Amino acid sequence: MKLASAPLVLILALAWFLEVSATIEDAQPLQEEAIKRLNRYIDHFRRTFDQQALRNELIEAVNELERSIELFQRAGKHQDAAHSMVKLGDALRYLNRWDAAIDVYQEAAAEARAASAPGVEVNALLGNARAYLYGKKTSGPALELVRQALPLARRTDDPSFVFDAWDLFAQVQITEGDYVGAADSMSRAFAVQNAIRDDEKLFYGYLDRADVYQHFAEKCDYERDFGPCLDAVERARRDYEAAQVAAKRLGWDGLARETQGFISRLDLRKMLIESQQNMHAMIVENDILSATEASDVVISEQYTAGRNPQLSGLFAWIETQGGLPPLDDARGAYIKGLLNEAQGERDDAVEWYLRAVELLEEDRGFLYDERARGAYIEDKVEFYYTAMLNLLQQGRTREAFNLMERSRSRVMSDLLATKKLVLSTSEERTLYADLLELRGKIARLQNCLFAVRSDKEVPQSCRDFGQGKRTSGETDRGVVVVEGDGAEFELDPTKLKAALEEQQSAYNALQDRIAEKTPELAQLVTSEPVQFEALQRTLGRDGSEVIAYATLESQVIIWHIGPTSLHVRSVFLPRSVLKDKIARLRKTLVDPKRPYDDKTAHELYLYLISPVEQWIKSGRLVIVAHEDLHYFPFSALQTERGKRYLGQKYQLSYAPSATVLTTLEPARSLEHPHVLAAADPSLEFGPSEVRAIGRRFGGQIEADVLPKEADIKAWVSNKELVHLAVHGTFSADEPLLSHLKLGAGKSDDGKLTAAEMYGLSLDAAQLVVLSACETGSVHASHANEVIGMMRGLIFAGADSLLLSAWKIDDEATAKWMEAFYAAATTRPPAEAAQAAMTALQQNPRYRHPYYWSPFLLISR
Repeated sequence: MKLASAPLVLILALAWFLEVSATIEDAQPLQEEAIKRLNRYIDHFRRTFDQQALRNELIEAVNELERSIELFQRAGKHQDAAHSMVKLGDALRYLNRWDAAIDVYQEAAAEARAASAPGVEVNALLGNARAYLYGKKTSGPALELVRQALPLARRTDDPSFVFDAWDLFAQVQITEGDYVGAADSMSRAFAVQNAIRDDEKLFYGYLDRADVYQHFAEKCDYERDFGPCLDAVERARRDYEAAQVAAKRLGWDGLARETQGFISRLDLRKMLIESQQNMHAMIVENDILSATEASDVVISEQYTAGRNPQLSGLFAWIETQGGLPPLDDARGAYIKGLLNEAQGERDDAVEWYLRAVELLEEDRGFLYDERARGAYIEDKVEFYYTAMLNLLQQGRTREAFNLMERSRSRVMSDLLATKKLVLSTSEERTLYADLLELRGKIARLQNCLFAVRSDKEVPQSCRDFGQGKRTSGETDRGVVVVEGDGAEFELDPTKLKAALEEQQSAYNALQDRIAEKTPELAQLVTSEPVQFEALQRTLGRDGSEVIAYATLESQVIIWHIGPTSLHVRSVFLPRSVLKDKIARLRKTLVDPKRPYDDKTAHELYLYLISPVEQWIKSGRLVIVAHEDLHYFPFSALQTERGKRYLGQKYQLSYAPSATVLTTLEPARSLEHPHVLAAADPSLEFGPSEVRAIGRRFGGQIEADVLPKEADIKAWVSNKELVHLAVHGTFSADEPLLSHLKLGAGKSDDGKLTAAEMYGLSLDAAQLVVLSACETGSVHASHANEVIGMMRGLIFAGADSLLLSAWKIDDEATAKWMEAFYAAATTRPPAEAAQAAMTALQQNPRYRHPYYWSPFLLISR
């Protein structure tokens, strides 16, 4: 029987082989012809920007690719099928069929993985990332797809895969506002430049790297460090010119003209930066806008400039240089509003400004992590301000406040909302804290590498990755590093790169663990800011008032909000002037050897408090500061020059936003709290400080041995008062790595970082006091995010915080705390802080504000 059936088996096998051969013979020409059509379309578009002339060719390519996929799959040629799928996804992207493209790319990646074809899988993953990034305008999935593609790209023999992956990774980082990270990714892409012979890839690489530098140059719109901005302009120019050369070599006339437009706009950017630089120098050198009494301050209820025909002409010129963004884009809607306002069409302008904000909020919601959400708004926060000013001009004051609040510490609000819904267990919070700390370490290393590659001054925090002797020293309650021998410091890029690779591997592993264990952690919840009426109800219950600020290019907007009142004033005080006055005042605040600058202290009172003081009815103020206003304590302002301080007149506390303020529990006196008080015994006065707390309240007192970091993390749970008198330091380049110095253990390094504070269990904490240096120091971004220990402690659940603004004196701090707790047993924290300040001022040794004003209360 078996022998008789053998010829039939051979016949069937032969028939199958002939069918497969015919199938492949039919599939390959279809694939090749379709790819030719697709390439003709892309080349035509790059030469002319015409999307219609060859559209039918593109549609025909789609049909051919779909047929080839079917035939390849029937023949079991998975790699060829996957290749056709990738090209089909590309064609669908050019047809703006984004959802269909995403589905095809996903199938292509799976098919390529089954065929063990890493190069095809990389193209599928990167194509999918582009569909999410450019079509769906969401960076979270794009970032994850590129992250998957990178190790595959390294496994291929073709360096162009590595170039593409890092280049696209940089584009995602640009979208998220992570420009230093994007610069690092582009450096990794161009590390294989010599092995790339494809002008097409190099063209887009140069263009994308120029885009990174362009964003660095734009920072001078709100910062005043002009040298790095001008350097970024020149670096961007070199890359734009290299891209233009590549485009001309390829015959891409349309893209060559587009690149010339980028260069022309860069020339405008350079002119703007130089103009800002000259204006800033003139203002600072001539000390203009000096006030000695309230009448010297220019106060107005005029918030906008109004009609400006010249601006209309400027927009028309810009349009000839490459066009304006589309109106369904936030920037396009914003520019349309500017055009309407310049033409005197104020109602239409307001509608376009509000539309720009809504589009921005939608885009912001697609960003998955807190760093990306904060950075994304930084160069677009003016959209909120312009809309706010126009609403104020129309008398729509409450709407204007609600809009301003949408721009304030939104990431912190998002974190608090996410915590309620997702981070319900201590394990989840710890995972999230670990993720933040790794991000901080990666960002620091990228900053160090960027400084080396850009020939910039190396930040102090990079010194661990260099060569040369160094010793650690301590001063007061802060930790400092002393360099040895005075030799010039040399950073080791190889050591930096190795450390960065190690941290990124750890970060990727943690992300994978989170994705498997608690996938909800991968995406922030979008919060809703507090409405004006709800804020007033909170103030009515507390008996307090809010003074909130918006520091703009040429004016400071001051809001006074009471339980039943609302007032707004515009004060003429350009950003350059304000920054200079704050810098001058702070120099004399942080150094008791300098005479206190009471002239500037009184001036800032006249500019910042006096314009709304007539409406203040209570003795209790909550300050919602903005940008540089976070860098000094309002208590040190002088209501009368050389005499009375603002902290003597009012009980002061601070909040990063009105929304965060309303999430805090009401402040109350400390009656019988459950206490954890710990000190570093190396401090002369720290141990006696915490022992005094023990005598007053009892509880857990640790004063003889420096507690280990792991012990502090465990002990804070269920404590109502947490007081730590230890060494601390603020990391200006990466605030999440600011830390308290504790004892090291088997599983930790003894540095309790701001990032790790997110994982603490402080839900029972009525008050957390970090009696250490710089614990209240923050980085206040242009996007209204206040980043430092404060944010982590509020996230961890603390109701009120008492932190320090600079390196504090050991003995004076112990005396301040003693007076504070004596009052806090019967009075709320703001009143107790005022009493402590007064007690120190009465001691001749401590009259300088350095001693009594650094203590910042974040509280209702």
